[in-house]
Amino acid sequence: MIKTVLNTLKEQQKNYVIYQINIKGTVYIGSTNNYSRRMNEHLNDLKNKTHVNTKLQSSYTKHKQFESKIEKEGKTLFSEKTLREEQRYINRLSNSNISVASNNTMYDFKELLMDILDLLMEKM
Repeated sequence: MIKTVLNTLKEQQKNYVIYQINIKGTVYIGSTNNYSRRMNEHLNDLKNKTHVNTKLQSSYTKHKQFESKIEKEGKTLFSEKTLREEQRYINRLSNSNISVASNNTMYDFKELLMDILDLLMEKM
């Protein structure tokens, strides 16, 4: 029974990407399940001066440059896992001399466990 549930969960996993945007030393770390779409959204917001991250917006307005790269690709069932992975990259950069501009907040591990239990119970 548990093996069947785990196989079902594995099939429902989705791709994710942890990415970095660098504008003249201001670094933004984010995550998405659609890298191309997300980069277009960031660039459009920056060009229109409507990006929610004021640090990144200020740097783009000043320098008019935009570089991005994929830091990590993977598969997961839970968006919380992706956000925790994103937070690891943010923490690593925050401990350096790089200016980090990110909107991520850590998610409660208890919430993740509750989600897992809910999914397991749905499959019983």
